[in-house]
Amino acid sequence: MKELSVSQKDALHHNFYSNKSIEINFSFKVLKDTIGLRVGFDFINTSDATVIFRSFHDDNSSDMNTFIAGEYNFTALIPANILKNGSFGIKPAIGIHNVRWIIHSDNLVIPLTITNVEGLNSAFADNRPGVIMPQLSWEKQTDK
Repeated sequence: MKELSVSQKDALHHNFYSNKSIEINFSFKVLKDTIGLRVGFDFINTSDATVIFRSFHDDNSSDMNTFIAGEYNFTALIPANILKNGSFGIKPAIGIHNVRWIIHSDNLVIPLTITNVEGLNSAFADNRPGVIMPQLSWEKQTDK
C-alpha cells in the first residue's frame, strides 16, 4: 500500500459533511501477478466497532480477476445524504480471496466525523435512531 486517503470537497482534516460524497482512495503496487486480490474497506461505527457495511472494488464482478504486476489507484465513493451525524471509521480490508488478509486490523482505522449542516433532515436537528440516514424517494398521493 502506497497511500490510503479519505477526502471530501471543502472538508477539513477528518471532519466531513453528510450532504457531500466522500472519496476513499487506494494507491498500491502489485509485485507479481495475483489472482483474487480484493481491495476494499469496512465502514465502521467507532463507538462500538460495528461494521455498518463492507465494500470491495470487485463487488459487481461476476468472476475473480487477476491483477497484473504494476501500480494501481482505486477510488470508492460514499454518496451524499446516506450518513448521519456521528463518529465513524474507514478500516482497510485488502486480501487475497480465501487465502489471507494483507491489511485488515482493528488498529488501522481512519477516523471520520460526520456533521449534518445542510443535508437531509438538517432543518429538524434531531438525533434519529439508526446508524445511517439515507435519502429515500417518497411519493405523495391524495384522494383530492
